[in-house]
Amino acid sequence: MKKNVLRTMDIVFKHVFGAEGSTAVLCSLLSAIQTDAGYPAITSVEIRNPFNIRKSENDKLPVVDVRARDEMGRIYTIELQADYQSAFKERSLYYWARAYSSQLSHGEQYETLSPVIGVNVLDYILFPESDRMHTTFTLQSTTTTPLIQLSEDLLLHYLELPKLTAPPSTKLEEWLYYVHSRGKEGAMEDPYILEMLKKDPEIKDAEARYQEFLADEQAWYRYEAQGKKRRTI
Repeated sequence: MKKNVLRTMDIVFKHVFGAEGSTAVLCSLLSAIQTDAGYPAITSVEIRNPFNIRKSENDKLPVVDVRARDEMGRIYTIELQADYQSAFKERSLYYWARAYSSQLSHGEQYETLSPVIGVNVLDYILFPESDRMHTTFTLQSTTTTPLIQLSEDLLLHYLELPKLTAPPSTKLEEWLYYVHSRGKEGAMEDPYILEMLKKDPEIKDAEARYQEFLADEQAWYRYEAQGKKRRTI
């Protein structure tokens, strides 16, 4: 029964990518996202809100699944959203703005603000007008040639899992294929999954964390409760 625990449930995602000991897999995922969009890879990451299944009470999980900071001081907010939300664009902007504005206390200088990079992994189509699986947004002018960058402090990634195609050909596609497919019926007979687990140490580490989740009875009960709550909404 537990072998079909979906990776696209946020409690599983938090345990694999946002708990103590998740820094290597999270760094690999974020690097793949950044480089796929033409940005430099990151070399280290610190998880700012480490998830602990035993300290999260009454199924009240934070709305932002993972918050992290890289070696350059850039802040990452990572959210996995499995269920369609009509106002998700506005929601993702709100969470970015909240993360950006919460950096300053009274009297602190604006120059100390760090860039905030919002990562949104979606198990539904948000941009039907595009076939691209990975879409990014920044702050740029609309009336100048060349375009003028207002600031590099805002970067938003949207990753639409249903737009994935097989076989995965990039590191990002491999990560997202694994997240999207692992836990589904027959996943461990999927040759692409098996090849990733064989060749990629970070994905193999993510699989170990996934197996750790399966072996944890309290985590399993929380997963079941979260699934039941989703079905009754």
